[in-house]
Amino acid sequence: MSNFLVGTNLADVQLDKFNGDTSTVAFTLSVPSSTFSALVRISGVVQTPTDDFSIVNSTLTFTTAPPTGTDNIVVTYTKATQIGVPNDASVSADKLASNAVTTAKILDANITTAKLQDNAVSLAKLSGGTANKLLGFDSSGDPAEVDAPVALAGTQYFFSYLSGTQVITHGTVTKAQFNTTLHDTESDFDTTTNYRYDFDADSAGLWIIDARMYMQNVGALAGIFLHKNGVNVLTNYMNLGANANAHGGTYLDTFADGDYVHAEVYQESGSNKNLLGGNKSSTAMWGVRIA
Repeated sequence: MSNFLVGTNLADVQLDKFNGDTSTVAFTLSVPSSTFSALVRISGVVQTPTDDFSIVNSTLTFTTAPPTGTDNIVVTYTKATQIGVPNDASVSADKLASNAVTTAKILDANITTAKLQDNAVSLAKLSGGTANKLLGFDSSGDPAEVDAPVALAGTQYFFSYLSGTQVITHGTVTKAQFNTTLHDTESDFDTTTNYRYDFDADSAGLWIIDARMYMQNVGALAGIFLHKNGVNVLTNYMNLGANANAHGGTYLDTFADGDYVHAEVYQESGSNKNLLGGNKSSTAMWGVRIA
């Protein structure tokens, strides 16, 4: 029969006896216990926990070896509590302490899509990315950063014009000073220094460019020219009468990052003439991206 004393609402109690020999200080208990769960007597004298003895698991250790005697060491103790495995679905969230479940205790494979609440992943939980990139999918179908799409044709354009008058010297090719912008979706037209449209990576593509001039009392040969990167690409000469418009023509070309385009005018009336502006129907230059 076991040495355990079993009773209703009582912990099982164990009783062990040992023989002292004045040299042995460590004795092995039948079952694990602890220092303050035991009553230890030597020849009937109760020993003080930690001062006279200690118990770690199944080992009882005395500070001083007990004297020689038969069954003169009597240990009455409760066995260490054995915690069993909880039944399935018996541990609720209320039984867990706050912040008790750490990352190290979570098996990666157990974090599935089904475990995530709908709309639980917010933008704040996504890692940072690269500016001007979109979240898409790579060739394998995995999430990845992708380039933003090129602007749709017709969504990039500009229209600039001469706001007042500009003196054009006889026989001299002069850059038209388009100093007022009516439209400029990319803010790339220089209206203060170079009076030209500067293309960048965002505006590069296939463009239609057009320019026209309105000259005062020319009565002689006049011309308007389009220049790409400082090189003349379109020329239109005509004999103008009093206060006549001259259309410079339409130019179609592909422009890359760093390219630029401007217009120049010319007249040979024998004296200075005014290039007239003031509104969008006079001296102006415009362009629209088509691809």
